[in-house]
Amino acid sequence: MRNASDDPYRESLRQLAEGYAAIIAHYDIAHYERTIALLAVQLSRPAHQPARPSRVGRSRTAELRVLDETLTVAFREQRCFLGNTIPLKLFRRLLAQRNQFIRHDDLLRQVWEVIRAPSTIRSAVKILRRQLREAGMKNVADAIDGRIAGHYGLMIDRLK
Repeated sequence: MRNASDDPYRESLRQLAEGYAAIIAHYDIAHYERTIALLAVQLSRPAHQPARPSRVGRSRTAELRVLDETLTVAFREQRCFLGNTIPLKLFRRLLAQRNQFIRHDDLLRQVWEVIRAPSTIRSAVKILRRQLREAGMKNVADAIDGRIAGHYGLMIDRLK
């Protein structure tokens, strides 16, 4: 059961949904999609359940994780909101097989679930790295390695 503190979330989500068509035509869609995703996550969580990070790995890798409740990448005290986007799905996939290179074909099939051009991956990696750097997570962005042709990997061992 929801409590009264959820009402502002519901009202905000309703207003955003009503104005979505106008937003598409006139404004930065990504900003509104991030807001909607955060509100949807808040509404889907039971009122009594606190947010918990999903942790992957041990030791150094335990510091680098995806916070599913907020659609955020976290490393130590740093956070980078990615929303429910391809860059988040790509990061999650790279993190699941950290310190290993993954073939472009596998990434396309597992992240996009359809056949796309390899340039699609390069564009998504570029966006992901830029968002991480803008959030002050340059070390995490630099750990995304594409030096082997046709492959990408998240090399956790490089994190300082």
